[in-house]
Amino acid sequence: MFGLVEWAPKRYRPLTQQYTLGTRIGIDVLGGRSDLGPVVMMAELLPFTDTITHFNRAFMLSREPEPDGSYPPIDDRKRLQDQESSVRAALTSAYFTLEGYLHALALDHLMKTPFEDIEPKHLVRLMEWDDEKDRFKPQSLRDKLIYYPKIIIGSKHPPPGLDESNRWMRLVLDAKEIRDAVVHPSRHPDPVTHELHKELLVLNLGVERMAEVVDAVVELIFTVEAVVHGSEDRARQWLKRRGEDGLFPPNELG
Repeated sequence: MFGLVEWAPKRYRPLTQQYTLGTRIGIDVLGGRSDLGPVVMMAELLPFTDTITHFNRAFMLSREPEPDGSYPPIDDRKRLQDQESSVRAALTSAYFTLEGYLHALALDHLMKTPFEDIEPKHLVRLMEWDDEKDRFKPQSLRDKLIYYPKIIIGSKHPPPGLDESNRWMRLVLDAKEIRDAVVHPSRHPDPVTHELHKELLVLNLGVERMAEVVDAVVELIFTVEAVVHGSEDRARQWLKRRGEDGLFPPNELG
């Protein structure tokens, strides 16, 4: 049986404090899988599970790194194809994780705050919907990162440490063109340079760049969480940093 955390019976309320409103928690009322515990369904959790699965696979398909930390080319064609596939999947899933997290933040605020207490322009940003024009009003990833935390904490300016001077944010926004090239592939040349820009972005994507971007997404989410909620604790329930071996630990939720 699945339900929103705010509908949970009293005995499960301590569990619900760990997650945003809108999270769905499956509780086995028949006892068929009680040994596995509650199943948590979050918009950001599934893509993060994909991220760590593909990230770890891409790393494990690599040879041992060189002394300078770089990875030598893989000789086996099938192994190389598997690694490249996992690299692309890990990078795009990291961006899906970030967007899912930001959407969860917005929904959490909308569910906790009466609409009349939210400025109309802020409602448009949080809901990505313009009531006056009755149409979808999409927000860019940059706008969500800049405005959502600012709206939620009631600040007129981007919170300290959470603007485009933040190195994690800058890296994630700069690398988004790689994500876009993977998600929206095209053989059209750049109209200005006449180079095959998108294809080159994808072809030049390797393990090192993937790791840099994925790590930046993780740190950026932790940064936003600390600004909005005062600590990283709630995000730590589902979001993990890499271990000393360079791999992500398995995700125990879901």
